[in-house]
Amino acid sequence: MITEEELRLKLRKVEALFEGAGTSGERNAAEAAIERSRQSWHKLQKPLRLLSIHSR
Repeated sequence: MITEEELRLKLRKVEALFEGAGTSGERNAAEAAIERSRQSWHKLQKPLRLLSIHSR
C-alpha cells in the first residue's frame, strides 16, 4: 500500500504536469491522474479514521 507521504508527492507531481500541460490531451490525462490520486487518498484516509475511532 502506498504511504501518505508517497501519495502527497505523487499528487504534487501530477498537479505540476497539469499546470504545465501544453495540449488539452495532456491536461485531460493529468486531470484523470489527479482524480485517481484523490481516490487513493480517500481510500488511505478511511482506515486511518477507523483507527482513530477505535483508539479513543
